[in-house]
Amino acid sequence: MLPHLIVLMWLSTTLAVDEHSSSLQIQNIQEQVLVLQGALDSVILEYANLRKQHVVLERKFVRLSDDFKEIRIDIRVSFDESLERFNDGAILGEKGSDGKADFVGVPGQKGNKGMKGQRGDVGPLGLAGQKGDIGPVGMAGQKGEQGIIRTGEKAAFTARTSINKDISISQKIIIFDKVETNEGSYYDAISGVFTCGVNGTYLFTWSLEVALRSYVYSAIEVNGFPRMYLAISGTDVNQNIGTQTIVLQLEVGDRVYVREKHHDVGSVITANSSFTGIRFY
Repeated sequence: MLPHLIVLMWLSTTLAVDEHSSSLQIQNIQEQVLVLQGALDSVILEYANLRKQHVVLERKFVRLSDDFKEIRIDIRVSFDESLERFNDGAILGEKGSDGKADFVGVPGQKGNKGMKGQRGDVGPLGLAGQKGDIGPVGMAGQKGEQGIIRTGEKAAFTARTSINKDISISQKIIIFDKVETNEGSYYDAISGVFTCGVNGTYLFTWSLEVALRSYVYSAIEVNGFPRMYLAISGTDVNQNIGTQTIVLQLEVGDRVYVREKHHDVGSVITANSSFTGIRFY
């Protein structure tokens, strides 16, 4: 049907044969039509042959796809069997030559968890934490023996820290080891304790300077009982110093000292800290 339509269209657009045309012209036209019809028949036949070849190639592609699926299955089965033999302690063979990179294998099984790595380096010191609650007051110690009462004697001392002190343990007596004045020799630079040798009224002052990002909470104690507190903290850019003063009525044998009650990790008391006591009367 298609060849006849094409011929009719060609005749209608390119030829104009009227009723006066000669028989020779009509014969030439008929021959040309036959030639065109033969060419179209050849094209149609060639198209049919190409269509058959396409069908054959499509069937081959399907068969190749099925074969490829079977190959993948065989490879997976062989891999699983080899892995099972390896896990059972089988001896590995020699390493084979490198394969081509045009084939992507199936994903392998997930490996076992690796061994724990070595401990890393210590990180930088963190920011200071919030101030903790004040701990409970410790039990009072036994009262010492009555000392010799002496009146009219002088009792005065001043001592300071000779070096910066890194606080590592709470509830320790702060030792001011560098003695500047010690009239009556009632202050002990080794223990940091002033022992009253003369009854009377005393004034005590202690000053603490802390380093950057340090926090120290201290108290002056008499025979284990806190009587006054001092809290001081350094900023990120500056040191800081604080002072506290108290007047106490002491008897012979009373022990007076400054105790560190709480601190932040890494806090430092500098060498500008001091402890002073003097008897008024």
